[in-house]
Amino acid sequence: MNALQEAHAIGQSIWLDGLDRELLDSGRLAELIGEGVRGVTTDFQTIDSAIAQFHAGLASGAVVMSVPTLYESLLVKEVRRVADLLQPLYEHTRGHDGLVSMEIPPDLAHDAAGTIQAASRLWQAVDRRNLMIKVPGTLEGLVAIEDLIASGINVNATLLFSVQRCAEVREAYCRGLERLDSTVRPKDVAAVASLFLSRIDATVDRQLDLLGTAQARALRGRSAIACARLAYHEFVTFGASSRWEKLGWLGARPQRLLWAWTSAKDPTHGELKYVEAVIAAQTVATLPWTTLDAFRRCGHVQALNDDIAEAQEVLRALAVLGINPRGLAGVLETQSLDTSQAAYSASLDKLGRRVSLTSG
Repeated sequence: MNALQEAHAIGQSIWLDGLDRELLDSGRLAELIGEGVRGVTTDFQTIDSAIAQFHAGLASGAVVMSVPTLYESLLVKEVRRVADLLQPLYEHTRGHDGLVSMEIPPDLAHDAAGTIQAASRLWQAVDRRNLMIKVPGTLEGLVAIEDLIASGINVNATLLFSVQRCAEVREAYCRGLERLDSTVRPKDVAAVASLFLSRIDATVDRQLDLLGTAQARALRGRSAIACARLAYHEFVTFGASSRWEKLGWLGARPQRLLWAWTSAKDPTHGELKYVEAVIAAQTVATLPWTTLDAFRRCGHVQALNDDIAEAQEVLRALAVLGINPRGLAGVLETQSLDTSQAAYSASLDKLGRRVSLTSG
């Protein structure tokens, strides 16, 4: 077995994070699914390769639409292709794997009603049961997540940066299941909660570097994995609760934790630091292509160290130094939304220029 398959034997699903259209057109994505990739997440970079090959029907007068609407139609087309490629895996695993995630416009992150409307529109447009809609885990996003789950729409709660927000997302998921539309079976609803690992460390480590003490240096690169261990401990603990027992009896699926931003941003860390440290049952890890390829070829697979005492000690040691990862979560959320907005705007601009050239 390669490392992807070994991780799956422990119970973790590896998804490809981001999609270059070349992987899809060349047949390489299909090969990767055969080698152990069990899902795909798309983002605002995904559509860029499709835009580059765009030849608008506008030139023949077939379709006239706004740039954002055209962008969405292109994205829907790409996501459908991925969903169809993953459909056999989705059916084989009875909905556990074979999922593809897509994003809503980032300017809706603080608009619950707008998020619900956009997510519902994309769900209907793609029209594939193995679709997941990415919803930022803002306070307004929590409201939207509950309503979307209640209506039977699969949700990837994204941009999570604290153990507390993971717990709040889980609560929204459970409330949604408890309100589930009578026409939807609980077992047909899937959800993940995406904790962004390397972004946590990047922010905490900058503060540690400013302190510059030996104690601070010893804590570099440890906060994200500590948060992951604690979040996973809470996930396992909740799985044994009477509330989940009732939902599970009805056929509901656990909302798996998804480890996002698993590529190391700090060159002093090993390339696979965040991948190898968080392999655990009933979790998902999203890996960008270069990280996935490295892990597939030479990854070391062992189950997550669930020593929460050690994780708690890391957070206590950070607190002594005046650093609170939970307190930084709001800053990280804002920064990440700004980054998403910039990527989305850049893609719209690129498409707008392409339309102008094609129509001119």
